[in-house]
Amino acid sequence: ANNKSFTLENQTSGQGSTGDLVVFADVLEFAAGANFLLYDAKNRTNLNGTAIDYWDINLLRLDNGNTLRVFQPLPLDESIGNPTFAQNSDNKIAFDHVKSDGSFEVIAVDFQSGSAGLVTNNFTSDGRPTFSGNDQEIFYHFRDGVNADQIFRVTLAGDGITGSGNDAVWATEGFWPVWFTIGTARSASKP
Repeated sequence: ANNKSFTLENQTSGQGSTGDLVVFADVLEFAAGANFLLYDAKNRTNLNGTAIDYWDINLLRLDNGNTLRVFQPLPLDESIGNPTFAQNSDNKIAFDHVKSDGSFEVIAVDFQSGSAGLVTNNFTSDGRPTFSGNDQEIFYHFRDGVNADQIFRVTLAGDGITGSGNDAVWATEGFWPVWFTIGTARSASKP
């Protein structure tokens, strides 16, 4: 049995201090290479005696338990979360960005090129995105005041990270989509 237990730690604070506390992790996803676990975490910092919560995305290196922050620290009133890897590459992820006005947008990033793209503006709804099996579309959750929870899909532009603007309802009365792909397992290489 190769069971391991890790304590999640915050590298450094994006909120103005060090020593932030990881309250809990939420969305967890293994890299295809099996060396990393991508996750979001609710964090708590203390700013002038006031507890402030925020969400951030991290990678846990499974061979040694080191935590790596995926992005630079965000401003105090912003958060990122609900990350997912592309189906065919560990170099691309999509996630929710909560802006300072409380609105959501779904963002995708290609780490190989260093580029980020806006997949969709999602207004007041978390998207909890997932890539399609061929990574040419992203499916996401949207809640409006009329039709309640829906799953939308949007085709990605040629860069594979920017939404083409053709967002359309894919399913009604659904939320938090997860795309599963059946394939052949590949062996993990040691870093």
